[in-house]
Amino acid sequence: MKKLFIKLISVTMFLIFSGSVYASALAKENTSENVLEISSYEYNDEDIEILQQKDFVADQMYKSYKSMIIDPNNLNVARIMPSVNTYTISVTNYIQETHTWCGPAALKQTLSFHKAKSGASASLPSQSTIASKLGISSTGAASSVNIASVLNQYKNTFGYQNCTYSAVDIADKSDSVEWLYGRIRSEIINQTYAPIILLDVGDTDGILRYRGVYIRHYNTIGGVRETIDLQGNNIIKREIQTVDPHYNSNYSGKHWDDVYKVHHSVLRADNNGSNKVFIY
Repeated sequence: MKKLFIKLISVTMFLIFSGSVYASALAKENTSENVLEISSYEYNDEDIEILQQKDFVADQMYKSYKSMIIDPNNLNVARIMPSVNTYTISVTNYIQETHTWCGPAALKQTLSFHKAKSGASASLPSQSTIASKLGISSTGAASSVNIASVLNQYKNTFGYQNCTYSAVDIADKSDSVEWLYGRIRSEIINQTYAPIILLDVGDTDGILRYRGVYIRHYNTIGGVRETIDLQGNNIIKREIQTVDPHYNSNYSGKHWDDVYKVHHSVLRADNNGSNKVFIY
């Protein structure tokens, strides 16, 4: 009983109140509105075990390859023999239907992966249906905890009963860049989840295509790509494929971004707001 109580406390930490996020707010003051937490998914004992197991799998996978990761600044460029390993999942890009519906669009993108993987016959829900389940209107903003809750409500519909989504922060994680990449990498390679990240962008150190335009914005993850130096069997570059639902074609689509750029923008979102930044 004591063990179960500890587990429940652990999961409850995933489910605390989250702030809001606008899809394409052009000023910081437009991202501060709070939304009501309406999460209706009840995490049971099986879900707790799934949450713990997926973290265990990600940690074990990271341990098996972390010794290969080296600082690109230490490379002898003249001697490298590069080879690229690419891992992707099937994620359909859906353009958000209102300027604040990046959350519903990203959620639908994630569901598209599960539908494709399972071969489910059910049609994907509309963005308006998803927005209603998230408790937002055409001018509302999505909570990450609600997104995880709604994803869990579609488990049976799209055949991922053995998966459980949760929403978490990364700023409190030791070596948060490796923590984040390790979990994304595990889920993409194992073809188990299509994670969603919350980005806070516009500064010079984040994802380059957003430079100069401030937004807080959800993207779905569609893949990871690693450049290996065959000479030393080292990983010299890592990239994450973001699937962006933005209505502006300058940002929408599938993009490969350096892991450190993605991490910077996710961590910035964590530090600049109360909404959870990683849904996996």
